[in-house]
Amino acid sequence: QTEVPIAARRYWTLQFIRLGGIFVTFLGAMMVVGRTGDDGWIGPALFGVGPLLFFVVLNNLHKSDWTQLALYVLVFTGVAIAIYGIVQVIAGVDHVWHFTRPEQYKGRGSGTFINPNHFAGFLGMLLPLCLASVLTGRISQPMRILLGYSALLLLGGVAVSMSRGGWASTSLALAAVIGVTAVGRVLGLLVEFGDDLRKSHFVR
Repeated sequence: QTEVPIAARRYWTLQFIRLGGIFVTFLGAMMVVGRTGDDGWIGPALFGVGPLLFFVVLNNLHKSDWTQLALYVLVFTGVAIAIYGIVQVIAGVDHVWHFTRPEQYKGRGSGTFINPNHFAGFLGMLLPLCLASVLTGRISQPMRILLGYSALLLLGGVAVSMSRGGWASTSLALAAVIGVTAVGRVLGLLVEFGDDLRKSHFVR
């Protein structure tokens, strides 16, 4: 009975060591770049570290609970950034922390991003996930309501970004989510109807 927790503990310790090693290596590379001023290989470094982190996460997040937790963290982080972007537009703030945004971004929400287009792209990726969880996710009713309001805030963040590309991509993503959900509902009703018809035929 004690072997399973010990094995699980060793497994997760090994995974955290791997992730920590990747993170420390990446930070060390960035420090070297900062000291030497040679930033020509930052792009290739990110290109290599990104897929590596992806496969590490993919091979370890097997349980649906971990996947849901990752989804909640991403969505609520996006909601916080969206609220920040909305406040920027309402209050007329032209700073992101202590950085001054360029003049061409005045009147546009960017959240913690300097570029409003990047801000809209980030929220536009989270919004379909949030909406799909509301429509099809097996979650509790309070969490469904919370995610519904979160989807509205994400949509408001995309709106205040004034990014036409963000508007277009978000609209297409929402249309795809709603379309797939509607098709799934129709197919489910057809399957239920066919099953009821088959049962009634056997009863006769």
